[in-house]
Amino acid sequence: MSRIMDQVIKQTRRHNRASFTVPVIFAYHHENKIVVNYGTSLNLSKAGMCFYTNTPLLEGLKLHVHSCHIWDNPKSSTVRWCSKKDPHYYKVGIAFQKKDRV
Repeated sequence: MSRIMDQVIKQTRRHNRASFTVPVIFAYHHENKIVVNYGTSLNLSKAGMCFYTNTPLLEGLKLHVHSCHIWDNPKSSTVRWCSKKDPHYYKVGIAFQKKDRV
């Protein structure tokens, strides 16, 4: 059953994702300041990324995400979902803005 669900999920994505584990830095505006935090990527596609962080992020939040291991410049993105894995560990899915797609 699990393999079938994996195949269904893979078939519904427009862009294939590749497992890719590197440090990421992300920044966003909050109460008239810029907040900078860190995470670790899980996977990457042309249209988005999934990463782990210790910071809960709200769906719809605009981020600038960067990893010197992947890009030369930060990518503008939007948080699509955030899932709590334990009290201080979150899995976050983001979509890149069209102009910043890989």
